[in-house]
Amino acid sequence: MSRPAEVRAAAPQDTDEIIRLLDGIWSFQDNAAWLGSDPGYQPHQTRVFVADDRIVTVLQVFSRPMRVGHDVRKVGCIGNVATLPDYRGRGHATRLLEDAIAYMEREGYDLSMLFTGVPPLYEKLGWKAMPQSIVSFRIREDVDLPYDSDGRIGDWERDLAGVMRVYDEFNRGRTGTVVRTDDCWRAQLRWLREEDPAGFLVAERGGEIVAYTRCRKDANFIMEYGYLPGWEDAMTSLFVQLAWTFRARHDGRIIAYSPRDPLAERLLAESCVDVNWSVPPLQTPHIEHVLFRPIRWHSLDRLAGYVFWYSDHF
Repeated sequence: MSRPAEVRAAAPQDTDEIIRLLDGIWSFQDNAAWLGSDPGYQPHQTRVFVADDRIVTVLQVFSRPMRVGHDVRKVGCIGNVATLPDYRGRGHATRLLEDAIAYMEREGYDLSMLFTGVPPLYEKLGWKAMPQSIVSFRIREDVDLPYDSDGRIGDWERDLAGVMRVYDEFNRGRTGTVVRTDDCWRAQLRWLREEDPAGFLVAERGGEIVAYTRCRKDANFIMEYGYLPGWEDAMTSLFVQLAWTFRARHDGRIIAYSPRDPLAERLLAESCVDVNWSVPPLQTPHIEHVLFRPIRWHSLDRLAGYVFWYSDHF
């Protein structure tokens, strides 16, 4: 006789079953890495719905320290929401999301966020879509790749410390960006299969990394970029180099999450055409809506203008 259905925290002995469930639904990602490699991960961060003596629905709460201006807030990121095909349409995911909200309240989270192409499922439980600045552009045809460009393909073992420094400096006080430890960087590199090695470029001046880019595979999509103050020319050089790399695909148009500030607009205006700042509709390829929900922190007003780099996708 089957035990009654229940919603509960995952236990260590559930790990293999959860990975098999996720592998059957999210086969494109490394689910073992997603589940256990997150810094500070504890089994209770994964919530499960059990029916017929098996786990039929699962979701994971990824704990992230996120900047809101110069404050840092504890954010519970909802990911890996999955239900076995035979158990869909019964409200199991909704019950698990309600459990996750209660869990985050108990654990002292300030906010929750998630990526989705189906906002209504989450909006009815209190999440709210928050527009994020995305820009698309083409490099002008008369802009050539400088022969003396310092841009090169990056090497994570060699360049991680330098890129971390640029990331921290570029995002200091930038709302929506994640505070990344060394462990967080290394875990992200293990599970982020979408990254294009040819799109990881670094620019050096005097042997020091001053700018970098990270891109998605099979898409002219900049997941993240950054540069040190005073090295805008290095950032422009990397954008031009990416344009040469991408010119043969997708008409050379590049899409990027980008903070909309006067400096970013000037850099693009100087070397680009067909510049379009927008909030993309749901059907835009490679773009999902970002939703936030207050947990302890009851206002989302301070998130206006936030930037969440796609490389932190969960």
